[in-house]
Amino acid sequence: MNAYRRYMALTAVVASAAIYALWHGVVGWGIQKFPDIPTQIVVAGVAVVFIYAYTVLGHRAALLASRNESSLMLFDSNAVVNGASESFDLLKKAATLRNKGVGVNQRDFSLLYELTHEELEGELKAPIESIDAVRIFLFFAGLTFTVIGIVQGFASQGIPSNPEEAKIYSFTIIKALGLAYLPTATCIGTSLVLYVLSYQLQQDIGRVLRRFDAILYRVAILGEQELVGLKRLAGSEERRVTHAQST
Repeated sequence: MNAYRRYMALTAVVASAAIYALWHGVVGWGIQKFPDIPTQIVVAGVAVVFIYAYTVLGHRAALLASRNESSLMLFDSNAVVNGASESFDLLKKAATLRNKGVGVNQRDFSLLYELTHEELEGELKAPIESIDAVRIFLFFAGLTFTVIGIVQGFASQGIPSNPEEAKIYSFTIIKALGLAYLPTATCIGTSLVLYVLSYQLQQDIGRVLRRFDAILYRVAILGEQELVGLKRLAGSEERRVTHAQST
């Protein structure tokens, strides 16, 4: 199963869990138990951030990994690659730079190999790094809401001295617990889903990079230029470089 199908499978699981929660009235229960408008606004904001990270950044990362994986599978089967992938563009760029290096008597292309690998790795991991940033933000936002709720509920008022003050005290604590509980649960729950998504995408990208490294070695180190549609340097040119190195 490629990266995009794995992403869609995880999406189906998350969507099923959300539909199940809606069906059993979890959202209605939360609105009923915690009717405070600021709390509901915070929860809605967290939901929007999560949906953006999952649907936009997650979809972009999965599509990127899947496109490059398909392209590299064509390389493995010696099929014609149309060039519509970042991996193909980088392999072609590496082949061109290797030709230029051979033309100026360069013999060691390990740096070319490493830089090309790092460039593809950076492109593939950029959306995942954004997902991780959102995930960490949501986690710490949940902790912040917990602290705010505790301070608002307990530290901002004195000990009640009569039944009327006790009633107000209890009401304030309930509102504060709503701010501490509902947004915190939402933040931690969404960050957990994003953690699973990030881990899955990292596994997919690791698989893509292993395929890429094997082909990059053949192009950048062994000089198999025909893999990316480029011809090798003429035999006389290679012999000239070899002769120049030996002398």
